[in-house]
Amino acid sequence: DSYQLREAGATQIVVGSNQRRAVIVETPEEDEVSLSAFLGHLDPQRCDIIFVEGFRHHAFPKVEIYRDVDHALLATTDDNVIAVFTDRKNLPQQVPRQLELSDVTAQVDFVKQYIIKAKRDLSH
Repeated sequence: DSYQLREAGATQIVVGSNQRRAVIVETPEEDEVSLSAFLGHLDPQRCDIIFVEGFRHHAFPKVEIYRDVDHALLATTDDNVIAVFTDRKNLPQQVPRQLELSDVTAQVDFVKQYIIKAKRDLSH
């Protein structure tokens, strides 16, 4: 189990099968790695879309998942937030688009339409 190996002191672990692989590297002493460094590990020919978790203060289009009323809503201060998926009602007016957290179909449709529009805008 990779968790047990890390707990025992392993700093690099490869998990894989004939269908998938992952490399886990513990880096507690390193500075924060840039988003572009992580993206450099991906093969663009094999990616249709990239979902990023974390890096909340970087400038790229974001969908915010908002559940915690004690947590500040990023969409009120970050113009890169294109939508908020939430189960909360009465969010501030500056929230660009609000979708129900449980409505996965609407979320997928929103992301698909956003990508289609972004591709169209890039081609003009």
